[in-house]
Amino acid sequence: MQVRILPSSPDAGHLQHLISFVIDGRVAIDAGCLGLCGTPLSQSAITSVLLTHSHMDHVASLPIFAMNVLDCTDRGVTVYAPTAVIETLTQDVFNWRIWPDFANLLLDGHPIVTFEPIEPRRETRIGDLTVTAIPINHPVPAVSYLIDDGQSAVVFALDTGPTEEIWNVAARHPRLKAAFIDVAFPDDMRALAEATGHLTPSLARGQLARLPEPVMRIAAHLKAAYYDRIVDELERADIQNLSIGQTGFDYEF
Repeated sequence: MQVRILPSSPDAGHLQHLISFVIDGRVAIDAGCLGLCGTPLSQSAITSVLLTHSHMDHVASLPIFAMNVLDCTDRGVTVYAPTAVIETLTQDVFNWRIWPDFANLLLDGHPIVTFEPIEPRRETRIGDLTVTAIPINHPVPAVSYLIDDGQSAVVFALDTGPTEEIWNVAARHPRLKAAFIDVAFPDDMRALAEATGHLTPSLARGQLARLPEPVMRIAAHLKAAYYDRIVDELERADIQNLSIGQTGFDYEF
């Protein structure tokens, strides 16, 4: 499995104001910056998008991405998400006021964006990937994703406060290779992190300790204003097998 963390913008460097991952060049997780990276033609290789939740830094460029794919291929895209996330997008984004209603605009009899509800804890097949959504701790309905290609499995636990189920499920998976985890605030902002459903380095250490020793731990989506402080605290936290996520880098599992 190949995983790339997309850069937020051409000049953002290592900072992640927005969040998107791409798996094997064709399945995206979240669309914060998906529609801003690369050319429309390169974006059109992506056929499916998995959304963790509805906050703007995770969905901001979804309309742009869908339009780019349509312009290049004359086909739509499929968006998988929990029902509550789909309801938010159809009511608050694809509503003709913010963006045209791509769910009801038809192309050759098919919608430009097809929303597919994903049921938590039930395996969903997307191409050769098996996807399992697990609810996590965030102020709005949100899920993490455990993704398995038959050889390797990777966890994407983004925007979550302290939680248990995803780590219990992941720790039992025989092919688990890596976990991408959100570490948004430094430790002296723990109260705000917990109130807003995020982690600090010390909180992340406790969460990641539940995973088997060989599993890679990759910290991602560090808030840009606190990036250096968070990195320093993560390095001093002595979390086993931890690295800081690199935008534009292809991780191979």
